[in-house]
Amino acid sequence: MSKTALLIWLGLLTAISILAAIALVRPARTSTPPRLLLTFDPAHVERLTVDDPQLPYLQQLSRQRPAGWSLTLTRRDDAERFTTWPLIDSRVRTALRALAEAPLRQAVSPEASLGPDPVTLTLQLASGASLRMEMASAPLGGRRLVRTQDGLLSLLDEAVAALFTNPGPREWRSRTALPETGAETSEVTITRHDQTLRLKRINGDWRILQPVRADADDALVRQLVDVVRAVRIEDFEDDPSPEDLQ
Repeated sequence: MSKTALLIWLGLLTAISILAAIALVRPARTSTPPRLLLTFDPAHVERLTVDDPQLPYLQQLSRQRPAGWSLTLTRRDDAERFTTWPLIDSRVRTALRALAEAPLRQAVSPEASLGPDPVTLTLQLASGASLRMEMASAPLGGRRLVRTQDGLLSLLDEAVAALFTNPGPREWRSRTALPETGAETSEVTITRHDQTLRLKRINGDWRILQPVRADADDALVRQLVDVVRAVRIEDFEDDPSPEDLQ
């Protein structure tokens, strides 16, 4: 090996040794995770209340046991007028996860205002603790101004805020007219004017109880149950007129 080649080889070896030593001595860079707007685990949320002053009712989501969620709409002017309906579980999980991952962006002037009629979100956790957040009723530049219960002002992406408004949880409701209808159905009653057909499953077989007592065709009854289960809701009337309720 020539002298020149030997010097080059020794130089490269020295450089590699120096770089290796630097890599061993230099501490590993750790990325600091962004501070979150609200700190909570979606799996520990028991109830979520959405209070939008522009709506005539309060929206309350409640976790059901053993699984699932339901939505209760309660009239502001009459607490005894309310409706409860099951929700699509995946829609609730998606919204809660998006809110839990929303970063805190404090690049907001302390004088900033939420404006009139802010929407309030309240989370009730399994531990008994609660988290509260207010957000502006309208977006600005693709984001909404929000304020946490600690008084911190931040900006929330409209894609996340819109999950809870416009129309929010109302859109997460199951569209199945009779959600519990299926293989476990044990009784069917059909009424037309003054005529009633009542079917009941007894010891695994379907029987007619009204207008006469007799055996029923199991296959036809199962088809009837399947038809009822397939009935879908096209649109919820959340604020029906008195005439609609008659």
